[in-house]
Amino acid sequence: MITEKTNKVAVVSAQTLLRRVITELNRVRKIETDDPKDSFARAKTIGYLTSVASQILAQHEMEKRIERLENLMKERNDQND
Repeated sequence: MITEKTNKVAVVSAQTLLRRVITELNRVRKIETDDPKDSFARAKTIGYLTSVASQILAQHEMEKRIERLENLMKERNDQND
């Protein structure tokens, strides 16, 4: 995420991103409409946000697994030295 004031990249945790996506997902789910076009757009938005949430979870899990492997390798290297 790039902040507008400083143009610097802000580090955002996976939990924060997931929380934001879930908040938006719940907001969109609460929208009521009788127009079929709006209902279709709402369904597409819900599908998209669900996909984004799934990708965030998968990426977060992969990062945690890599971190554990890196720590294990470091421990083994420290033991061999």
